[in-house]
Amino acid sequence: MKKYLKILIPLLVVVTVLIIGTSIAFADEEVPVKAINTDSVSKPTFGDPLQVAYGSVDGKKVFATYAVTAPATGKMYIDVKAAETNQYGITSAIGTVSDGDSFSYYDNRTSYTSPGATDLGIGCFDVVKGKTYYVGLNSTLETTATVQVKAYIIPYANNRTLKASSTFTIASAIKGIDNKETALYYKIKPTKTGVITVTLKNYGSSDSYGYITLYNSSKKVRSEKLRYSSTSSSYKVRFGVKKGVTYYLKATGIYGYSKENYKYGIKYSIKAATDRSLSKKSNAKTLKRGATATATLFTANGSTETDWYKFKVTKARETVLKIDLTEMRGSDQKITITSYKGSKKIGSSTLYPGNSYDYTIKDILTGKASTGTYYIKLTKTKKLSGKYKIKYAQ
Repeated sequence: MKKYLKILIPLLVVVTVLIIGTSIAFADEEVPVKAINTDSVSKPTFGDPLQVAYGSVDGKKVFATYAVTAPATGKMYIDVKAAETNQYGITSAIGTVSDGDSFSYYDNRTSYTSPGATDLGIGCFDVVKGKTYYVGLNSTLETTATVQVKAYIIPYANNRTLKASSTFTIASAIKGIDNKETALYYKIKPTKTGVITVTLKNYGSSDSYGYITLYNSSKKVRSEKLRYSSTSSSYKVRFGVKKGVTYYLKATGIYGYSKENYKYGIKYSIKAATDRSLSKKSNAKTLKRGATATATLFTANGSTETDWYKFKVTKARETVLKIDLTEMRGSDQKITITSYKGSKKIGSSTLYPGNSYDYTIKDILTGKASTGTYYIKLTKTKKLSGKYKIKYAQ
């Protein structure tokens, strides 16, 4: 609900003069403002004391208004520090001015600041970058009261660019008053081919939750909607990406807390990995028995994809391959592993992200694999990506 105040000149000349006088006398006063884009950016310091308006018209408060231009799109808040010399409390709000004298603001987002007190996070007002808004100040019973004010914005602007960093980028979890789930896209362009790990932070809570979905540059989905939780390593959000390719991360289900201005943080890190492009049997990579595991990347390309490997069994023995998918995520995604001896298919199994497997090749009668050259085909589903490891263990 918005509350409107319109000062009518014929009704109260004294008040009208006071407001006009305040507007002229304090037109050059500035309310310091910052966009809190990352958790390394602090609020501005308080500005100079500002004169408040006194009284009401037709039962509606008269506000002295001070302009603030928004440096970002998001939620604007103000902190208010009342002078100790004030005799009564001060009502403050953020809003817009129309028709030259009508101040509109969120009625349930005002604050009443007692003399000598400081109130934080007032307003919660939706603002757009580059537009001008107003801080309104009123005292019901006092003509000489002053307060100091600072303004800050928690952004919810879409398509902001994220770079791999240890610092959280800050965003507002809500837009409007009641919407508790604002979906935001973040643009990324990895500087290396590898695995990105996305981390969320819900300020005001020891635990953080939310959902991340990966999209390509045209905002076509490239992953499942993955749940993030700070309480378990199995809920890490990881994707395989290519250097220089543009992607978007869609963040949802992050609610925030009012005491922390409904803000949350998002960041990602990246580790290099090799996309070996082993899509043809003729290009199969050779695995040697007992050698270090081979790490290979599946990138988020929105398609099924196959990698081929080959190895030799030099004498009849039980033969085991170790497949590690612990750095891949997906609840409805899978990898199909198919084994061949030469051109003859001898077995197939389903593997699921987040797990490790021992894949055994043996004859049903002898319990051993016979001598010869074997091939392994690994095929991922469309929305799966990330790094896996394969080892010819025995």
